[in-house]
Amino acid sequence: MDRADFERFIGAMQKMRRIFIADRTANQPLSQIEYFALMFIRINQEKNVAVNTAMLSEHLFVGKSAVSQMLNSLEDKGFVERSVNRQDRRLFDLNITQAGADVLREQKEKFLSVLLIAFEKMGDGEASEFVRLLEKFAECFAGAER
Repeated sequence: MDRADFERFIGAMQKMRRIFIADRTANQPLSQIEYFALMFIRINQEKNVAVNTAMLSEHLFVGKSAVSQMLNSLEDKGFVERSVNRQDRRLFDLNITQAGADVLREQKEKFLSVLLIAFEKMGDGEASEFVRLLEKFAECFAGAER
């Protein structure tokens, strides 16, 4: 890959990120990090794994104070509940509420509808080829030395 193609790739990824972030933040009940936090809590809750602030901080790569502020916001919105951990009363377990599950479902459906429109604009052949190449890129990326 020459430098010009690399620059085009980076530019396309940045454009997609800007569009994605603008779409996620415009008139949305969740910020991007809140969305990822709710997803993490929900996935672990479905596995019957208790989630606490420290786990969430580690998963999101943010400090515990930032997680605490975010959880206050999510709790104020009615999307999460905190309960005292039965084994260690100093810790709080996090649980997603029905309202939190509903907002996640709505956000996912909206995102999928936007993706569907983009794939329809590409056409079946190009969309299939794009997915094939993206899967190959993901495999190569996972195998790249860092």
